[in-house]
Amino acid sequence: MKRFAVFMIIVSFLLVFVACAKKEGEKGPYLAKVGNAVVTQADFEREFKNLPQFAQALFQGSAGKERFLDELIKKEMLYQEALKKGFDKDPKYLAKVEDFKKLTLVSMLLEKEIESKGKVTEQDAKNYYNKHKEDFAAVSQIRVSHILVKTEDEANKILDGLRSGEDFAKLAREKSIDTRTAKNGGDLG
Repeated sequence: MKRFAVFMIIVSFLLVFVACAKKEGEKGPYLAKVGNAVVTQADFEREFKNLPQFAQALFQGSAGKERFLDELIKKEMLYQEALKKGFDKDPKYLAKVEDFKKLTLVSMLLEKEIESKGKVTEQDAKNYYNKHKEDFAAVSQIRVSHILVKTEDEANKILDGLRSGEDFAKLAREKSIDTRTAKNGGDLG
């Protein structure tokens, strides 16, 4: 009889242990519980990976990870509050969800199409470059000339002369006070 009692206690203990382990395995270990929802390690890691690199840097180390977990908890609390207030049934919200679905699907389609047709090998790139070298060449040199004067009135008179068709180089030789460039018609090189 004693043996039977010990056996039943051990079996009961094992059943409780298996049941607890099974529940833990179904939900997974969680980091926080907010109402009926839990934030699991997998949720934490997924959300963290979705952050841009600069934001991930803000949550480095154990203190940073705690702050990030706090942010996830706040997000879940706000989500639950929005559900309580019925915002998930609001026509504006539903329209935005539909728009988001469409944009996401279009984006995925384009991404897949571009990926499938956009395979460019290094040899393809070299061939294109060799056929279009002139498109990649540095811009041709330009020459700059000037006529240096002391006053705005002198500059306006020269400008009027240029507008009436006078030769720039001739005016530069005659009017510029920059003697080095004046002898070359105002050419700076």
